[in-house]
Formats: sequence, C-alpha cells, structure tokens
Amino acid sequence: MALNNFMTDTTTRARLRAALEGFSTRKVALKAGEAWALDDGAIIHKSRGFFSVVGARFDGAPDAVLLYQPQSAIAGLLGKMDDSGAGFLLQTRVEPGLVNGAQLAPTVQSTLANYLRVHGGHPTPHIDYFTTYKADAVPHCESAQFDLGERYLMKVKRSAVIEVSPDLPAEGTLVWVSAAELRLAVLESYYLDMDLRALLALAPWTATGTGFCIEPASPAIRKSLRETIRPDVVGQILASLDGSSRFRGFVPVKALENWKWNEWGLFEKDPVDGYSVEFFETQTTSREVTSWVQPLVNSHSPGRVVLFLRKNMGIVEVLVRTSHERGFPKGAAVCASYLRYPGRPAGGVEERFDGQTASFRILARTEECDEGGRFFQDTNSYEVIEVGGGTAPVDGVWVSVAELKFLLGQSQVSSIQLRAISSMLLGVEI
Repeated sequence: MALNNFMTDTTTRARLRAALEGFSTRKVALKAGEAWALDDGAIIHKSRGFFSVVGARFDGAPDAVLLYQPQSAIAGLLGKMDDSGAGFLLQTRVEPGLVNGAQLAPTVQSTLANYLRVHGGHPTPHIDYFTTYKADAVPHCESAQFDLGERYLMKVKRSAVIEVSPDLPAEGTLVWVSAAELRLAVLESYYLDMDLRALLALAPWTATGTGFCIEPASPAIRKSLRETIRPDVVGQILASLDGSSRFRGFVPVKALENWKWNEWGLFEKDPVDGYSVEFFETQTTSREVTSWVQPLVNSHSPGRVVLFLRKNMGIVEVLVRTSHERGFPKGAAVCASYLRYPGRPAGGVEERFDGQTASFRILARTEECDEGGRFFQDTNSYEVIEVGGGTAPVDGVWVSVAELKFLLGQSQVSSIQLRAISSMLLGVEI
C-alpha cells in the first residue's frame, strides 16, 4: 500500500494562516446593481441560486426571518487508509463569518450554485467523487441531514463519507489529516467547522482500531460503542418525531410586524429571536471568487450546546431529546441534551435535573461558530458534561454510544448541533 504522509498539526495550522493572506470582511450598505437585492418580498441573489432570506409563517409559532436554500448542498468527506492508518482530506477554508477567519472543513462543502460555478469562480476540487461514478470510491456513509432548524427553512443537505485511493494528492487548499490528529482536534475551539464536526460524527467509528474508522480515545466509550442496540429505546425516540412541518407559507419581509428593512439589512424592532441580517463585503485569495457581497445572519449573544453523559453499569450513555424547530422539514428532530441558539436569552440547564444529589463535571468544552458562510461570528459553547445522580429531565432519553451512532446515521432524524457536538466523544476521556 502506498504511503502518503499526513500533515502534522503544525503544518496544518500554517496552512490555515496562509489561507488568511489577503482576507478581510466588513459591513456594507447594499447598493443598486449588487448581486443581492430585495425583490419579490425576499432578499435574493440575481442568479436565483445560493440562498434567499425570506419571511415565513407557521402554525403555533411566531413568524420568522429564515434562510431558504431549496437547492441541496453537499457536505462530503474523502478519506483513505495507508501505512499510517486512516485519514481525511480537508479544506483550509476561509469564510466571512468565522471568528478566526479560517477553519478546517470537509473536502467538499458546497451549494449546487457553487459547484455548478454560477458565480463564475474556480471549480470545486473532487466534486466528481460526490456527483458521478469513480472506480476508486468506496462510499461508507450516505444520508440526507437537517441543518439549523431555527435559522434555515426546510434545509436538507447531502452528507457523505467516501474512502478513496491513498494515492489521491492533496492540492491547493486541501490537506490530508490523520484520524489521530482529528481525535485531538475535536477538543479545540474554532479549529474544525460545523460541517466537518458533523461528518466526523457520521464517519465509521471503531472499538477495535482496525479498518477505515476513527477510534474514540476513551476505553469506556469504545465499550459503549459495542453495545447491542435496544429496539424499544430507539423506537421510542423515532416515534416521538411527528413528521409534520409547521410551515404555512411565505410572507414578504417588509410585511413582518417585528422586522424593519433598510440598505444595511433586516433588523428586529423588539428582540425576540435575537438576530439581524446584515450585508458584508469579503476579500480573499483562497476561495472560488476573490471578492463578493452577501447577507449574513448576525446574532447578538452567544448560544450553548450541551451533551450530558453518564456511566450506567459501566456503559457510557448520553442524553438526547426530541425538539420542535420552525424550519425542520419534519417538524422535529433528535437534539442535544440542551440547546440555546445564539441570540436567545441565557437560561439554566443543570437545574433541569431533579434531585439534590446530582453532580456535574465538564469533560470537554470548546467555543464554536455556526457556518461562517451564512452567519457572522454566531458563537456557541459546546460542552460535554458528566452527570452523577439526580433524575434526568422527562423530555430526555439516555442512549448508548452505539444507539447514538445509529440515530445519527439515519436520514432526517438528528439536528446538526447533535451531530457536531457528538464529534467530541472521539476525544473525551472518561
């Protein structure tokens, strides 16, 4: 088998710094003739591609300003096995909304408009592995997955992990990173983007250290990965997903009672959802095009995502719950133990455990950005917290790591925040 050395952590970080050369982003006012405009009641791109900013009406929930992207995006990860073990081909990706400007991202993270080059930019490297037959491709994971249900309307993206020949070179902004390096990287802030974290949670995990897989660091988590899946537990969770969307139609954004429009964007009159939509100009030398203006969601406070974990008779279990969000195509999804979107008022989470004997120990904590191509520095704390004692909230279900992996792999079942924070289980020690 051919040997393709993986990038060291130091070299990968140097690539990220190099990608930021010539990068800048700033708020701007929308001008006549720009690629984006308020037209037909929504903020749209002149190509009618990419995404739109729309007003939406719902049954039993307030009207909202959401991103609408009916063209399915691809989040795709290529991996390989060589003499050093498993590894993945990642982008050093610059985005206007990232806190640090650049992060490691999947091999392909692209809308239909991007990879069809509607903007006239450079081709998307290795897109053919996800759109046509390739003799050296071995698909391992393939599913349709929800995006942020309180920020996107009806968005489902194709998520795929494909094993390829170890001879495939890393060119341009791409780097080969080993599974061992990524196991450390999942515990670091602002290093891996949200789509990459979600794909690492979908990728094959192993309890034995063999094959095209990622091996969790903790022996206890590896043991839980070997547990038999309980049909009654998984069935209970799947039955809680009611399968009905609350969406009832579009509303012109100027007709939304709590929103106002000007050349700088859309703004709430009273802070309800806690975000605005503003225009930003980006300059960079490392993307498909070198300069553009686009709208970004800009939340006014950080969010929080928590995954509670416990040991039950030596088996690691995590607490998941079903949550209804306005933008979910099926109305509900399996979500993390606790979720507060950026912009929403802060609230407690640990006190939801009934009982004076509950104890809490933070096993891992990072700070993360929502996807930087749609959101401007919308940050969340990701926390994996071990719970001892107490009674869990009635809206939660404890599942083994094997059951969690099963749920994550199903199409249109899990939220992107649950997939993203689950990647941290690869690195935590318990």
